[in-house]
Amino acid sequence: MSWCDKLASVPTIGVKLSPSLVPGDFLLRALSPLITKSIGEDLSSLNMEEHSSFGLKFGTNDGFKYGIDPQKVSVGFAHRLRAIAVSGGPPVMEMLSRPMPFTELLPEVGMRLHDIVLAMPDISDRNLHRVGVVSTTHVDENDLPPGIVRFIEYQEKPWNEPLSHYSFQIAVSLTKSEKWIDKCIHTITKPDDPEKLMTLQFDWQREYADPKAIDDRQLSADLKHCSEAALEYFEELAEGVRFDA
Repeated sequence: MSWCDKLASVPTIGVKLSPSLVPGDFLLRALSPLITKSIGEDLSSLNMEEHSSFGLKFGTNDGFKYGIDPQKVSVGFAHRLRAIAVSGGPPVMEMLSRPMPFTELLPEVGMRLHDIVLAMPDISDRNLHRVGVVSTTHVDENDLPPGIVRFIEYQEKPWNEPLSHYSFQIAVSLTKSEKWIDKCIHTITKPDDPEKLMTLQFDWQREYADPKAIDDRQLSADLKHCSEAALEYFEELAEGVRFDA
């Protein structure tokens, strides 16, 4: 089982495209069949967060969140709750989204991103520059995977005592080839409130040396390959391969 599954991490996948100023109304018209398919007959499950001149942000009650601007398109997952009135008592919270392991959510998010990108009105004239895969985890310090524990202990060495709260962000290149560069932005945060959970966010990215034309088959392959490479790296971080210094 993946560490991302054990810690109930949630994914976001995004792509950076060649820029295009498509009006928000045109985007909404082009994507409306996919949105309708996603929400079914329950129109109230659509949450339109932003409808700007050249972008859209919206989510659905099943937890999927979509973002589109002139250069980037992303799909992520975040649990959704709603308050239910109770006769003679305070309201209770109901989970609207369905809990799923990270390794099941990741391909689902990738498939939704694939469909959204291909449905955009001018996608045949645009190129793919970058794919990003993000893992976000809220976790108790006692449940941290061994690799992250080693990393934090390394940061504590100059002071020879535990750090009460912190926020680290480290961006590094991982691998380079003639076709692409892989890198990752690591953000680890421990709030000063002891009742709040830590946040681990790993933003893995693949930047292509030559922007790629976008078609159905190639986009599916790129998203799948990047998702697998990112997940493998996240496992290395959790196990301690990278932080065993």
